[in-house]
Amino acid sequence: MKHLYNQHINAIRSSIKRLFKQPVSSISILIMLGIALALPLTLYLSVQSFESILNKLTIDPSITIFMEQDTPEDKISSIASTLQDHPGIQSVKYIDKEDALLDTANMIGQADLVTMFEENPLPDAFSIIPKDFEPSQVNELTLELEQLPFVNQVSVDSQWVQTLYQIKNFINKILIFLSMTLSFAFILISHNTIRLQILSCRDEIEVSYLLGASSSFIRRPFLYQAFWQGLLTVILGVVITTITMLIAFKQATEILTPYGIEIQKRLFTIPELFWITLIVVALALVGAACATWQYLREFEQQIG
Repeated sequence: MKHLYNQHINAIRSSIKRLFKQPVSSISILIMLGIALALPLTLYLSVQSFESILNKLTIDPSITIFMEQDTPEDKISSIASTLQDHPGIQSVKYIDKEDALLDTANMIGQADLVTMFEENPLPDAFSIIPKDFEPSQVNELTLELEQLPFVNQVSVDSQWVQTLYQIKNFINKILIFLSMTLSFAFILISHNTIRLQILSCRDEIEVSYLLGASSSFIRRPFLYQAFWQGLLTVILGVVITTITMLIAFKQATEILTPYGIEIQKRLFTIPELFWITLIVVALALVGAACATWQYLREFEQQIG
C-alpha cells in the first residue's frame, strides 16, 4: 500500500515538472482551452441572467372564443363552467358583447357608436389563458375549444409563441453544439499534448518498459498531467467568464436601469462548478488515456 502511495506521489511530481517543462507552450494551450471553455459558459450565464427580463417582457398568450350571435344565456353559463373546470386552462374571462361594444366606442372616441347600430354586431366572447404555452399544447387546446357548442370562432395568437420557443430551442442548440465541439477539442488537444510529452520521453519510457514496468506505471504520470491541465483550464475558463459577465452586468445595468428593468446577476454556483470541473477533467483524462494506450500498443508491436 505504501509502495503504491509513493508511486502516485512520484507520478504527481513528475506530471507537474513535465507540465511546466515548456512553460510557453503549456500556457498557450491553457489560454486557448480557457477561452474555448469560456464561450459556452458565458452564453449559459447570459441566458440565466436575462431570463428574468424575458419573463417581464413576455405576455401570456390568450385564446379568444367568439360565440354565435343570440347564444342563450344558459348555454353561455354552461360553457363558462366547462372552461373554468378544464385542466388545461389557467384562467377564464367572460366578455359581454354589450361591454365589448362600449369599450370599442370609448377606444375610438365615438361615444354615440352604441346608438348607431340597431343590433349589437359583436358576439359574446371568452378570453382564456392556457396553462401550457408549448405550441403543440396550445394548438391541441384550440382544436378542442372549437368543438364546443355555439362556438363561432376560436382565435389564438400563436405566432409569437412559435417564435419564443424557436428562440429557446435555438439557444439550446447553440449550447449543445458548443459543448460537443469543446468536448471533442479537449480530447484532441489533450491527446496531442500528451503524445508530444510521450515522444519527448520516449527513451525513458522504453527503458522502463523493458525493465518490467507495467503499463499503468508508465501511463500514470501522463494521466496526472492531463488532470492538472483540465483543472487549470477550468480555473482559467471560469475566471474569464466571471470577468466578462461582471463587465456585461455593469454595462447592461447602466442601459436598462432608467427603464425600470433589473438584471439578476448570475454567477456560478458550487454544484455547477463541480460538474464543470468533473466533465472537463474527465475529457482531458480520456484524451491522455487514448494517447498513452496508442503509444504503448505501437511500442509492443515493434518489440513483439
